[in-house]
Amino acid sequence: MINFELKYENLIEREIHNNLIVTETKDLNIIESCINLFNSEIVWDKMFTIKDAEIRIRKGDIFFVGYYDNYLFGYCWLTKNKIFKIYNVFSKNIPINRIYGATDLLYFVIKNYTSGIIISEVDEWNLKSINVFKKLGFNQKVW
Repeated sequence: MINFELKYENLIEREIHNNLIVTETKDLNIIESCINLFNSEIVWDKMFTIKDAEIRIRKGDIFFVGYYDNYLFGYCWLTKNKIFKIYNVFSKNIPINRIYGATDLLYFVIKNYTSGIIISEVDEWNLKSINVFKKLGFNQKVW
């Protein structure tokens, strides 16, 4: 596991695309669509379930969904405490020349819903997420 940390003031600025919509939801049907989207691309034995999502929502975690031109492309979870934690980030594999993705989703969430210190943990095999966190200004940390 790789630990990442970002001080809010060190967030690398990005332009938000006009057609990008990031919204929080508690709608279990939307969350289930996100789980199915993930499972259509990746086999991972630690994937959260609807039951897990219900528990997370009850304890105060926020589920964000990213849409581009009304096309669901990704999601992430955010825990808001003294230190913010972003986890279970996913962005659908789509053509290489796309102009949106996980970086845009996370930038929007960080910019609008966090402050102070933001952390995340990424599995070593997840090179896409590692690159996304680095693009936003996160640094590797030893906890």
